[in-house]
Amino acid sequence: MSLEILQADCKRAVSQLASLSNDELDEIMNNDEKIEGILSDLDQSYLKEIEQEKENLLATNNSMAEFNLSKEPELVEGREKITGIN
Repeated sequence: MSLEILQADCKRAVSQLASLSNDELDEIMNNDEKIEGILSDLDQSYLKEIEQEKENLLATNNSMAEFNLSKEPELVEGREKITGIN
């Protein structure tokens, strides 16, 4: 997933740069702060996507944990039955 996000960020950067004039592109090439700004925007977008994916995974994990805990009484009952058979 992260490679897809990075590729999407690169495509966004290219599309932003494609709309600029040659003078604007020259200005960016000669200005480290502008280059860092463009890269910073990409990194933030990339990190936002990772953070969202992390939150989704945590929510899924919590949901699965709650479901598993809800099955505990059945497991305890089954264990007691098996223990009673022996």
